Amino acid sequence: MPNVDNVHDGKTILISPLMDLTTYISPYLNFDFWFYNFYGPNLEDDTLRVFVSNGTTTVEVFKIGNTGNIQTWKYKSVLLSDFIPITNTMRVTFQTSDTVGNGNITEAAIDRFTIENQISASLETNENTNFDLYPNPVENILTISSDELGEISIVDIRGKLIKRIIKESQIELINVSDLESGLYFLISETKSISFIKR
Repeated sequence: MPNVDNVHDGKTILISPLMDLTTYISPYLNFDFWFYNFYGPNLEDDTLRVFVSNGTTTVEVFKIGNTGNIQTWKYKSVLLSDFIPITNTMRVTFQTSDTVGNGNITEAAIDRFTIENQISASLETNENTNFDLYPNPVENILTISSDELGEISIVDIRGKLIKRIIKESQIELINVSDLESGLYFLISETKSISFIKR
């Protein structure tokens, strides 16, 4: 809801861990974003910006602002090699800001942040897909229930591919007992869901 815990007279910054992307052929930064910047009589001049660093250089790969009263999730995919040389010390920074004294309401959110060797499915496609994942958190066996068949990948929070399986039936059981505890993403052709390994 706008104007509840919004960014005010400053910046809010979200920084990823360092990532080694040198094993990726074409690393894409994929994410969903929600941005609200509105007040009325004042100029809406606040922003949501995304920066990528390779350890020596930092570049801006995405920026949105002056959007007015828009409250909807949108999807973005960026081929990182179009902007910066790929190294083993990559980092992504999400930054939203509210200029001091302008009185605007500024809010932002990021979801489904992944690094992949392809463009991931958009949020709009995912909304119409029946796809269940349980239990979550999981200790040993992860169950996927979906009519969708085909390749499914599990990546860690750094975007590194951990497992790849071929889903051949509506119910698929995946043994994740060998994974370290933490946050992971299960990615199909039309869906990306996070899960926690205990």
